[in-house]
Amino acid sequence: MSYPNAKILFTPYIFNKIQMNNQYMGTVTKINKIVKQRSLNEEDYLQMDRRFKGSFDNSDSKQKIILNTKSLRKCYEKKVDEPFLLESNMKKCPFDQFDVWFRNICEIEDLTHNEVNAFALSTVSSDCKPSCRMLLLKGYNADEALNKNASMLFYWPKVDRQIRIEGIVNILDSKIADEYWIQRPIGSRIGSKLSEQSSTIPNRKYLEEKQYKLELLLKREGEGAITRPTDWLGYSLKPNYFEFWQGQGNRVHDRIVYELMKINNENTQNCAKEFNKWKMSRLAP
Repeated sequence: MSYPNAKILFTPYIFNKIQMNNQYMGTVTKINKIVKQRSLNEEDYLQMDRRFKGSFDNSDSKQKIILNTKSLRKCYEKKVDEPFLLESNMKKCPFDQFDVWFRNICEIEDLTHNEVNAFALSTVSSDCKPSCRMLLLKGYNADEALNKNASMLFYWPKVDRQIRIEGIVNILDSKIADEYWIQRPIGSRIGSKLSEQSSTIPNRKYLEEKQYKLELLLKREGEGAITRPTDWLGYSLKPNYFEFWQGQGNRVHDRIVYELMKINNENTQNCAKEFNKWKMSRLAP
């Protein structure tokens, strides 16, 4: 497999973002329902609010149970064919290794309802403000394609694996965005067309009215009338660092990294011919 100038394609913040339910996602101190983890003892997992004094009935006690976060601890199990990551079993090229892991997670039948191509993208703005958001991977290939450093993180708890990738972000040609735009369901195109993402809006009705107008336009003029917004673009990340992590018992995890070596002051990513351009090493957990 040849990767002369390999990169990873993904949907940007303008592309398909992961739709999340309107739920409170912050740290919960008072909860109505406790789901116990089998690796925890009940007395370690649950605590009573010590500030509460007096007696209470069962309904009150539900409101006074809090989560003992210090005792939260996952028990890593052997969930993959390869129980340990050994350098001798790793591919010479990190793109080939990524392909192996990604295909493996996609083939797990009970994960078909999950977005296994979801990843966290972290960047830092020109004024040094960090930003992290969830995006969707739309491809990884060997094409040559803003010049910003970024980090991607894939985490698959079902198999206790994660991949961290660092590199340079580039804007893709608008033709690629056009091709992907027409492949999306028309409802998704309308959703992207009506939203100036992250801008302040007055209320929910504002979005619904814009959606209604676009749906009328669709009925009158067809799908061709729902055109791609000019700022709805695609991005690629050209990697220079990979870290493959696999969870192990007692936190003795495996961490194998690939670092792109500089040859003649230029980075090269032709993995098929230049195995030695990527330096593989192991990190302590």
